[in-house]
Order: sequence, then structure tokens, then C-alpha cells
Amino acid sequence: MNCRKTNCLFIRLLQTLFALLVFLYCGFAAAQRENKTPYIRPGRKEIAKELKESGRLAKKHPEEAMVCTRQKLEIEVYADYSCRIAETLEFFLNRKLDTFPLPLPEVCYVEQYFPDGSYHDANNPRKPDLPANSLFILKFSRVLPPRKREEFFLELFLDRAYSVERTVLTIAAAREVKIRHGMTPPCMGRLPLMRKLGRNAYTLAFLAPQKSERGDERARFYASALSSWQELGDLLLAEKEKNAGNIPPPPPILSGKTESLSPGEKVKRLFHEAKKREGKEKALLLSKWLVSSGIRAYPAVGKRERRNISLEVPCRFFSYDLVRIPEQKGFRSGLWLDLSAEEPGKVLLKEERVPVLLLVKGGSEITFFAPGK
Repeated sequence: MNCRKTNCLFIRLLQTLFALLVFLYCGFAAAQRENKTPYIRPGRKEIAKELKESGRLAKKHPEEAMVCTRQKLEIEVYADYSCRIAETLEFFLNRKLDTFPLPLPEVCYVEQYFPDGSYHDANNPRKPDLPANSLFILKFSRVLPPRKREEFFLELFLDRAYSVERTVLTIAAAREVKIRHGMTPPCMGRLPLMRKLGRNAYTLAFLAPQKSERGDERARFYASALSSWQELGDLLLAEKEKNAGNIPPPPPILSGKTESLSPGEKVKRLFHEAKKREGKEKALLLSKWLVSSGIRAYPAVGKRERRNISLEVPCRFFSYDLVRIPEQKGFRSGLWLDLSAEEPGKVLLKEERVPVLLLVKGGSEITFFAPGK
């Protein structure tokens, strides 16, 4: 009888151990799948090392109360083109602060390294203690909803209103997702150092500008799922044709003695007639009328200034409609038409060499605006 009891207890013990092993294995497998590692609170040596390194970088800006010694951005793009952006901002405090000078996200995680070797972490703190010579690390993330491939366009500001010493950006995409990325300006103190992590993952490390002096010159990161400018041009042309609906025929101002009209006079008459029409797609309308009148012309889109356009990344940078008449008989140097200007040939662009996307079905391409050409 005692043997049977012993055997039963032994079997139950084995069953319990087996269940415990299965539970531990499942937990470990789940953690591996989510790429999570158990968090270990840093010891005094690690704290001292972090403080020393961040303090060394912050010494370049002794006049500032706090310096961002590192900003880290992690971007994950999923198969449905939803996107998760996680940010880590590391601030070294040169002086004691009563309150954190930047708005804290509603959902965030904070780590603090104090000069006495102590450490503190918290979720969503409202009034953190901010002594001098301490390190304040802010972590938060946001999720962008799913989008169509042709609508996937990501823009991130890399510089801030405070000094930033170093930036590390990691971007990873699902196997079936192809993305192109670039930065403006392309050189920020030094060229970015790109390192490929895997089949579809990259890390970029570079020095970000110290501060953003002017909003329109800010350093930015772009990502797009479009494969080429031609693909974007075909999409934009299709959208414009859908918005315009049925294009009416050229107005009767060209009827009658059209043979006696010079190409320049035809353009002038059609230009002023198109300006009178209602609707957003006046440039497309004018280009169609010009073609019907025997003048080759294409709609185009551009920006008034050339800043913050990355030619490496086919994106919807452009929102300014133009019409391009290429070189042909009657137009030795070609002609740009801007329906927001008073007369044909005048274009309200602020700079030369502004990139413009010609919208030609199956042949869209980037060209550059130059006055008088």
C-alpha cells in the first residue's frame, strides 16, 4: 500500500514538473516572438558610466539647462502598411529643473539616473524630480493606422528646438514590404552612416543639427512605398482626371480663323479662358485644350521652394499645379504656365532649380523649373 502511495506521489510530482516546464517554455517562446528581454535594473557602475558619457556630450552646451545627448527612433512597417514609431530621448541636466520644460506624452515611460548612483523608473510621471547632473530618459511610441501602398508616406522631424548631439534611426519592414527612404538636408554635420541589419532593416547613425533655426529648413526623414517617380506621376494623373470628370472641348475663342493665330496667341487666349473656369484641375484642363489646339503640353506639379524635397524618395511633396509646354515650333525654349499668375510665362516660384514632376502617362519624370525656359 505504501509503495502505491509513493508511486502516485512520484507520478504527480513528475506531472507537476512537466506542466511547469511547459509553462516556462511557452512563456520563453512568447517573449522571443515579441523580441522582449527581461528588464534588469542597472547597478551603480552602469549608472556612473551612463552619467559620464552623457555628461561628456552635454559639456559642449554648458549654457543650456538640458541637452539631448541621444535621440533614438525605431520604425516598424507591417504588411498592411500600418506603422509603429518608438522614440527614446535622453536628456542630461546641466542644472536643476523645477519642472520638465517639454510636454510629456500621456503614455510614456521614464528612467532617471541620479548623481548619487541611485535609479528610478516610472510610467506616466507628472512631476519627476530633476536634479543637476542627472540623466532623464523619456520613452514613448505611437501607431499609425493601415494605409494603401500608394498612400504610405512617412515624414519625421530629426532636429528639435533643443540641442541634439547624436541620432540613431532604425527602420525595419515586413518581408513583403519595400520602402525607400531619404533625408533632407542630405548632409547634417557629416554624412549618415547606414548599416544593413537584415533583409529589410537598416540603421542610420548621424549628427543631427544642433537646433532648428527656421521651420522650413528642418532636417527630416522620409519613407515611401512607391517604386519610382513615374509610378507617382501615373497615380497623380489618374486622380486629377477622376476629379476633373469630363473635360469640355476648347472654347469657341479659337474657332474661325485659327490659322492666322500664332502659337503664342493661342496660349494666351486659352490661358485666360482657363483662369475663368471653376474647379481645382485648371492645369489639367488647360493642358488638354492646348493639345487639342495642336500644341504639346503636359500638366505638372511642384513646390514654390526647393527645400525639404528628397529626390531619392518618390513622395507627394508637391501641391502646386503648373503646365509645361516643351520645346517645339513656336516655343524655342519651351514655356511654363502658372494659372495663379496674371499672364502666361510668369511663374510664382521663389527660386530657380525647383523640382517639378511632369505628369505624362507612362513617362512621368522629375524636371527642374528655370525662369525663361
